[in-house]
Amino acid sequence: MKDLPKDLAETYIRIFESIPEADREFVHRVFIWICGHAGGLWMKDAGIDAGLLVSAVSYDLSKASPGSRVFVYGCDDLRELCGCLITFSPEAKENRESLETRGDGLLKDPKKVEHDLEQKQTAGQANLVSLAHYTVMEFLVSPLILKTLVSEFALRDEVTIFNEFALSCVQQALCANPEGKSTDWERDREAYCLTLVCAFGLRFVYFADRPDIQDLWIQYYDPTRSHFARLPGIQDLIIHGSGVCQNYMLRRLPFLRNAVHTLNQGQLHAATMLNLLCAARPELVSGFMEGKNAKELLEARLSVQANGLTTDGTIPDILSQHARYSKGLKWLLRNYGIYVDATRLLMGRAGIHFGSGCKHQNTADIFCIFSELLTLRVDPNGSRFKVTPLQLAVHRCDYDAVKILLDYGADPHALGAIDGEEFENCQPTLVTMASSCTPLQILKRSGKFRKSKGIKIKLLLMASGGCDSTFEVKTIN
Repeated sequence: MKDLPKDLAETYIRIFESIPEADREFVHRVFIWICGHAGGLWMKDAGIDAGLLVSAVSYDLSKASPGSRVFVYGCDDLRELCGCLITFSPEAKENRESLETRGDGLLKDPKKVEHDLEQKQTAGQANLVSLAHYTVMEFLVSPLILKTLVSEFALRDEVTIFNEFALSCVQQALCANPEGKSTDWERDREAYCLTLVCAFGLRFVYFADRPDIQDLWIQYYDPTRSHFARLPGIQDLIIHGSGVCQNYMLRRLPFLRNAVHTLNQGQLHAATMLNLLCAARPELVSGFMEGKNAKELLEARLSVQANGLTTDGTIPDILSQHARYSKGLKWLLRNYGIYVDATRLLMGRAGIHFGSGCKHQNTADIFCIFSELLTLRVDPNGSRFKVTPLQLAVHRCDYDAVKILLDYGADPHALGAIDGEEFENCQPTLVTMASSCTPLQILKRSGKFRKSKGIKIKLLLMASGGCDSTFEVKTIN
């Protein structure tokens, strides 16, 4: 009885003291990975795959001691060394029907099904690793451990754990074999890291003061890096998948449709900048842009595959066409608005609302940038175009856009410039009318002026001075 530990802390001290000196760094890294995985809003919350865990930690150890012989650890070593500090839980089995069907409802290739079934034979075995009890974590981050002979296992705090985990993940992602084919982010080390790094933006505050991690993170979004060849295959699986993977951040990353070697340096830098704005944290762009010509990058034209759609144009053009990129576009407008053709972007937003609550105002919908564009000294009359923003908004029967444009000084009598610039996605009939018809006349010719929204727009235009004697004025509640 005298030899029994006095409390739980002493129990953990004895367990860690029993770990051989030669294996202590391995165990230390194992806990960094287990805790790092558990501390994020990604992957499986039941634990991290044992084989993946051992592979990732072994990779870290080999990189930490280049040139020296490193012991090759296996899952049995993991069980023996970590003992009662960790627990193994089984994965849920999947039936053949779920394996035969893709997320989009189509059938998979029969050979792929057999391959997946073979991979799933391990399902049901105890392969997912997590901490045995929350008190293990409490001991590892407590001040007490620093006063013991096992202080080398200390994990200090949540931020330190995440930064060590993130640094390891991004380093392994950057070193991924470009010819590798695995997309199994639950069991394959490289696929796991390549998929997970995109999600680190959710914890950006943790490494806001770690330029070393930020520099590596920027490299992750560089399409010229060798690892980038692996990302489209993983993203395709995410897009056609189902369940929680639909929310993985890698889904947001756009990919160039042109071969990298066909692009000039400015376009390649622009592609990296676009990736950072789309799928990372816009704050990283400031560091990336040091020493680069912002005007050149924002004028570079790209062709990308984004959200399953092909989009061509400059960075602002691409960002403005997808609601999920609005945060990056807002940051770009606030920091580099001087180089952005905000008037053209403004016209592109007329008639396009992001959800039923969107009224083109930031207070109504965080994704809409219509009002924000007008604060950038935009010409509300779009004088250089064949069609004015107000004519376009009226033709698209967008009451909210008409109201905001008038509030910002749009002329209800303004006509499109005969020799002006073309605007994409503009109906030929509108272009024909624009040089000779006021917005009110366009509303009448469109045939929408008798409908509810049309009547509201008519009254709005007439109240702003855009009178037309041919209209019958009616009030509407």
